[in-house]
Amino acid sequence: AVDRARVARLARFDGAIDRIAAGDAAGGRDALLLLRVELLDSDASSARALGAALEALRRGGDVTSALVQARRTLAGASGTRGALSAWGAAW
Repeated sequence: AVDRARVARLARFDGAIDRIAAGDAAGGRDALLLLRVELLDSDASSARALGAALEALRRGGDVTSALVQARRTLAGASGTRGALSAWGAAW
């Protein structure tokens, strides 16, 4: 079954990222902050990941990994990866 609430949260996250990419950084950050606050009681791990993404945005620089981790957490992925196999490390 489709978790409609999770799909809606992902759409809100994606919309916030689109706003940032379009030059509305303040609006995108505000949207992420609002989503984070709404998740504090119901999904603490996603709220933490969004907090880390917001902190990365505040610091500046490359925020890709923090945003990817936040989206993975919102999507329900554990965010942890297994170690690369010996053959995969050479790629």
